[in-house]
Amino acid sequence: MSPTSIFLPTLIRVYADTSVYGGVFDEKFREASEGFFEKVRGRKLGLVLSTVVRDELEDAPQEMKSFFAVIRRHGEIVEVTKEVIHTSAGLSGCRDR
Repeated sequence: MSPTSIFLPTLIRVYADTSVYGGVFDEKFREASEGFFEKVRGRKLGLVLSTVVRDELEDAPQEMKSFFAVIRRHGEIVEVTKEVIHTSAGLSGCRDR
């Protein structure tokens, strides 16, 4: 008998900038933002957080800071390095093609 292969899907990791967190509290963007974070909570998406977003949210309204404190448990914080900026710049050009 041959061993059985088990397919484990790779979790897609997604970066959300500060505006996505603010969208939860904005009527115009609430549905999309809440849908996104529901996928994060349900482990359908992996959330990548940056130290930049974390720092920007320090001055946000309390409800936004509280939301971030909860949702950050579902993600990973990455330091912004030259490599991260280079990768981000390369990926942002993909949508223009």
